[in-house]
Amino acid sequence: MAELETHTQISEAEMPLANLDTPTYAPDSSSGLSFRRNACNVFIPTAFTKFNLGVDPPFYNPDEAKLTGESIFAKYLQMKLRITFPSGQNILVPNQTLYLIHGYADPTKLTFDDYKLNMSNGLIADSPPKDKIDASYIPWHVMRLLHEEFNSERDQMDWVGKKQRRGYSILGYNKITVDKDTAITSRTHLGAVTTGIGEQQGGPPQIVRRITWPMNRKVQYTLSKQSDSTPSDRWFKYPNDNAIPFVCLFNPQWEKQGVDNRPESSLGVINVEASSKLWYNDF
Repeated sequence: MAELETHTQISEAEMPLANLDTPTYAPDSSSGLSFRRNACNVFIPTAFTKFNLGVDPPFYNPDEAKLTGESIFAKYLQMKLRITFPSGQNILVPNQTLYLIHGYADPTKLTFDDYKLNMSNGLIADSPPKDKIDASYIPWHVMRLLHEEFNSERDQMDWVGKKQRRGYSILGYNKITVDKDTAITSRTHLGAVTTGIGEQQGGPPQIVRRITWPMNRKVQYTLSKQSDSTPSDRWFKYPNDNAIPFVCLFNPQWEKQGVDNRPESSLGVINVEASSKLWYNDF
């Protein structure tokens, strides 16, 4: 049996969830980590969806795993999310809810054809040639499938069964809660600014969640050259024919965050850091 290898991807900065001040954070063309729009915040475990070329530098980052063949046997896949809530005078008031949803989206199944279709939800159904995409296509693909059901507070009252879902399956749907018994909680300090008027200090602690997807499967990867005719650091391999694991942070009250009457604009938002790790055998 071949030696078990690992592929790890860690976000370099906090990512704010979509809010009233910034309702859309478009996916990054190089990392392909997330797409955040209204109440739907999609995060992709890029340790699974994006491999460097199996060639020598400078065509890949030597600190990241490279895929020499066209397929792997995936053993385990996990993702960690660290969620930081606003604190002090920017604390979220009134109490608001946040849900962590994870599952699989249908494969991209791109071909060498190219077409575009304007959809009713404002997104464009773009199907570029399979060897011409950049990393942002993966979170865009997942957002296109999820957005209709997780884009507003109204969606909490909808009745959606498994048979009604098209293009994805849900493995977990959990409410994010703070353990108030063990947390270092916030407090109101009277007279801090003006006598008799309270100033909010402190806030809820960070929350770390670990998500696991069932693996134990062979995964075929497709090479995307984008528009470069010779190997470059923009070339990468992705699982065009396999289900895409995803995380969605469903934030129904997104329009009550990042509002202009905060002490400093846009500070009343939720921030997320992400990392993912894949254990696999390279054929």
